[in-house]
Amino acid sequence: MKKRLSILLILALAAGLLAFPAHAAEKPYYDRYLAQYFGGTEPYTYDDLGVYFYEVPYVHRTNGRTDWALVHADSGVHQEVLLNAVRLGRYVSACDVAYPFEVCYGVYDAERDCFYDLREIEDESRYPDLQEVLDTYHVGKRLGDEPLFKDAFYRFASWKPEPPYDDVTAYSELAYHSDPFGGLRWVLVQGDTNMRECTLCYEVIGDRVFRDSEYHVPFDLTYGVYDIEDSCFYDLTRIREKPYYAQVCAELDRLNLGEKIGDVNRDGRLDIGDATEHQRCIAEYSAYPDNDAVSADGYQTRHSQPQAYLTDINRDGKRDINDVTAVQRMLCL
Repeated sequence: MKKRLSILLILALAAGLLAFPAHAAEKPYYDRYLAQYFGGTEPYTYDDLGVYFYEVPYVHRTNGRTDWALVHADSGVHQEVLLNAVRLGRYVSACDVAYPFEVCYGVYDAERDCFYDLREIEDESRYPDLQEVLDTYHVGKRLGDEPLFKDAFYRFASWKPEPPYDDVTAYSELAYHSDPFGGLRWVLVQGDTNMRECTLCYEVIGDRVFRDSEYHVPFDLTYGVYDIEDSCFYDLTRIREKPYYAQVCAELDRLNLGEKIGDVNRDGRLDIGDATEHQRCIAEYSAYPDNDAVSADGYQTRHSQPQAYLTDINRDGKRDINDVTAVQRMLCL
């Protein structure tokens, strides 16, 4: 009797293994993954396209219930293209794009029973601790945590081809901008070295004036742009023909860098108070600041056309009621 029960138990276990393939236990949500991306069948793999794999390195649970999981997968289908993208406020870089997840990582949403590439996630709050998990598995870098292109700047700005780059004194990344597809396009940077030329200098960038007592290397006034597509740093004066020039000017406004043309009362903003102060100066109830002339105190420019006054809103070289009207019109837009 015992021998018969043993045989029946073995048969039952064998039937169970046939009913539940090994990959279902070893690869959580694998059947759903195949159904969503491959019509339910195993994808073909070829040596020249890469190595296929699927794993779930992390599962997030609340009160014992699965909320979401980090999935590491590669179908072996790649497109050879340099990817520099911003996903979930992170910078991710790869020498190719994989299918079905751009950088081989995605998220399984248990409630929706659905997989998402990182670029498809619109509501990050659905996935608690996601940023920390991505940090753990080295999936990109959080923007702002550390400079992304510091090493490139050191090589660009230093006279010496090898470290230590003792002549670089400062480098920081102030703003990141993507193209419509989420690819990182340019970075506003501030960088400086101990190489200077003592000259009173100024530049007009968009609607802002930058003045300094010396020219800096490699950027005349310490600010520049790193162009991702060109893999090159540019001084602000060298990007006037770039398609993103207006975006850079808007970022300088947002960060309140330099002096805003039209900011008569020097509070860092352009508002109705400036129009009022302008009128008072015209009526001689108040006086324009001593440094209102851009070239005051011997400041000179290398690249841009001289701007007569910071208060010359319409750029006609004069300070009059037309500038007040220009401020009012700008505030009404």
